[in-house]
Amino acid sequence: MKNIILIPFLVAFIFASVADQTVVIYSQGWAQIQEIRNLELKSKGEVEFSLTGLPRETDQGSIRLIIPGMKLNRREFRYRPLNQISMLREQVGKELDLVRYGEDGAISFRTKGKLLQMIDQPVYQIDGNVVFNPPYEVLFTDLPEGATTGGAELVCAGNSKEREISAFLTYLTRNYSWTCDYTLTMKEMDHCMLEGWFRISNGNNVALDPSQITLVTGDVNFNGSYQPVSPRAVGRSEMTKDFSAMAVMAAPDPFSVSGTDDFAIFTITEPSVLPAQGSQQFPYISIENLRVSKIYKIQHQLNYGGHNRSHEPQPVDVEYRFSADDIGEYNHPAGVVRVYEQAPAGEIYVGSGQTDIVSAGEKFKIRTGRSHDVTAHIIQKGYEQERKHYVHEIEAEVVNKQPHQVILEWREMISGDWDIKLNSHPFTRENAQTALFKLKIPAQQSVTVKFTAELRRQ
Repeated sequence: MKNIILIPFLVAFIFASVADQTVVIYSQGWAQIQEIRNLELKSKGEVEFSLTGLPRETDQGSIRLIIPGMKLNRREFRYRPLNQISMLREQVGKELDLVRYGEDGAISFRTKGKLLQMIDQPVYQIDGNVVFNPPYEVLFTDLPEGATTGGAELVCAGNSKEREISAFLTYLTRNYSWTCDYTLTMKEMDHCMLEGWFRISNGNNVALDPSQITLVTGDVNFNGSYQPVSPRAVGRSEMTKDFSAMAVMAAPDPFSVSGTDDFAIFTITEPSVLPAQGSQQFPYISIENLRVSKIYKIQHQLNYGGHNRSHEPQPVDVEYRFSADDIGEYNHPAGVVRVYEQAPAGEIYVGSGQTDIVSAGEKFKIRTGRSHDVTAHIIQKGYEQERKHYVHEIEAEVVNKQPHQVILEWREMISGDWDIKLNSHPFTRENAQTALFKLKIPAQQSVTVKFTAELRRQ
């Protein structure tokens, strides 16, 4: 049995329309959807009606439905997709039309069979015989009751005082996500152009047409009880929300920024449709002249035992940094930053890096790859050990082949209780296990760094 031929028809229990819809999307792949649905019931009193078009991944326990003037007695979440197996399961015990088609596509043979069972394969009674998976196709003339053609539905029963009512619906659902796509284009040695776009993905089989989309940064617990985030204004404009009235403050910008003590909240005030199994982008930031630093970084580690007198090439990473506050004094969303630099042939892509949420007062740090124009070689010139006391004599040569000065940060990771002596360049104790050297390497020159590290095992 290969195909099912459907002749659909529409059964209208009520007239229903979505008057307003807002979406809150979280970093963990969840969304909170709020809707106002206007319903026209067939009658007052005891009624049954269905709210269709819910995502199949809806968290049933999170559904809240408020209908002024109606007392709800029962509700049922249904997801019955249209496919061959589900439709046949609805027809067990019924007599069905079975057909065979000829090469011209016309029906060449027709018979009837009673569907006895539908588990792994259909079992029919045809002409008094029990037949397993016969070589026929099923001709359906209607849809099974309760079958859903788009998403899931919430079937409700209650007592209504009015025929025309408004339903306030909110629920949590999975398979929505968002991130930010940043593009950093270097214009000068210390300035760049930065562009950012929100990218929102809908992994469900239901499209959304919201009047407002809110994006929440930070970690929200969805495993226990859900507590919605109450916004307070911290940025470009305020966003107020009253679920009972579904009121939204108008904003002149394409988005507004608000937040709590732990979250930043971005509200897109002029969204478009979020297509099923698709994504949309919305503008976030565009800054023409942003201050940026290009830093070269090496990291080396000293341990207690052993030594190596040979040259040790050290990887040199490239990192771009800029202040979050130069964009806005709020938490900035995580995403990928793609970096472009100027070349004779025009702008050229030089790498990308993932950034987590960057809080106000902190810096974006984008590590794009390894440098071949700035190199470092580290030599262990000497090593001594006396019981739990270890002495390393280190020498490093850092070479800058570029036509301008560069800044290099060298982090020496050291175990145990340690001290650095006889150092040719100053350092800072960044933490209990790290010594940080900040070096300025002139254009097309090299710098030699020497120091002695004493380690004491606890």
